[in-house]
Amino acid sequence: MKQKHLIDYVKHSFDITEQQLDVLKYELDKRVYYYGDHFLCPYDSKRSLFLQAVSRIDPLISYLKVINSCRCKSLNFVKKKVICNAYFNLKQELKKNNFLVLLPPWDNHFYKDLFFDKEMSKHINIVKQDLASFNFFELLQRNFIGKLEMLQNLMSEAIYRQKISAIFVPNDISFFENMLIKSCKKVKCPSFVFLHGLPSIYSNIDDNRADYLIVWGDKIKENYVKIGIDYDKIYVSGHPNYKKVENNKDLKFDLNGDILVLSKGIGGAQHSDEIKLPDRGNSILYLYSIQKSLSKFGVKRVRLRVHPSENINWYYKFIDASFFVKDCSGFETSIKKSTLVIGPASTVMLESLYHSVNYVVYEPTSGGEDLYNCKPAPPFDGSDKRLPVAQDEDQLISILKNKEITEKSILYDYIKDKFDVNFIDKLIQ
Repeated sequence: MKQKHLIDYVKHSFDITEQQLDVLKYELDKRVYYYGDHFLCPYDSKRSLFLQAVSRIDPLISYLKVINSCRCKSLNFVKKKVICNAYFNLKQELKKNNFLVLLPPWDNHFYKDLFFDKEMSKHINIVKQDLASFNFFELLQRNFIGKLEMLQNLMSEAIYRQKISAIFVPNDISFFENMLIKSCKKVKCPSFVFLHGLPSIYSNIDDNRADYLIVWGDKIKENYVKIGIDYDKIYVSGHPNYKKVENNKDLKFDLNGDILVLSKGIGGAQHSDEIKLPDRGNSILYLYSIQKSLSKFGVKRVRLRVHPSENINWYYKFIDASFFVKDCSGFETSIKKSTLVIGPASTVMLESLYHSVNYVVYEPTSGGEDLYNCKPAPPFDGSDKRLPVAQDEDQLISILKNKEITEKSILYDYIKDKFDVNFIDKLIQ
């Protein structure tokens, strides 16, 4: 039998269009790949039972949404209405620019200013209950696919009827965000993906479904253009939390101080352009390798911080708890008190440099692929000489021995030094 991947097989074996499968892929992936106690909240039976319980209170939530939506009638509806659940303070910036910002209807908000439509919201609740309880096979049956078609039509009609001027979402992969983007395209309503950090991979499918992609810095835009995304659809916003700092301030690099080590976490879903199956044992291997390297310099203990999606207690079934001490500080506090940060490809690199702490990139690679069989994204692939990257233990030891410092100028190539989203108004006339 010719080698196939599951989603590729589904595409040709079930009564489902490519667009419908694209909407469903994230939910299908979760049922296949988002398992195991290395995740903090894996997709398992306990989680499904919890989601089913939550979904049963959706009719009450819908009733409260009706009440809250009535409170919006006194607002100035001359303003352009937009839907936004993007990260940080984009909503506040849009309000400053005289937009009426509505929250999406699927997030169970109890606040006012919701994008509410009775029939659409009722159907969202039905689909949410199915997503909470249906297995992989049930999601692919005609009964559920028919509900998807109905929901997309209801979304498009509500967007058109309520004169929504644009939508802003944090990603284009999640089920409802993906469907909202597709619904907008049917009625020519502009859609924006507002990226929330440094990409771990550059794909010309993911992050490319909306009309526009908003990124933090010019280098991120450049990297997306290199893999084929249209230059004119990408805009650079900067980030409100990163103000201009002096580049001449020395970065901390002290092996005898308080070292922070980051784990190399596994994703719970596959990227849309390729299937790469990771070995979770390499999460442990990654930390073993760092401990071995640091021990050569007499380091006795470091703080360990894992990705928010990971279960740190799982790690402690395998690693040296006397060497790796659990980091319980708030994120910013943790970075500020560190004298060195060691980790994989991560947005934390920018945060570390911003707080004048050197970030040593450790991305073990073989044949151009990392521990999880993926090609590291720039600048974590060694392509930018301002950021030293260790691709094996010997290189890590060399960087630590020679105290190779990252050039701080890289920071504002990846984050524009002034947050500005005024270009949005011109794009949604």
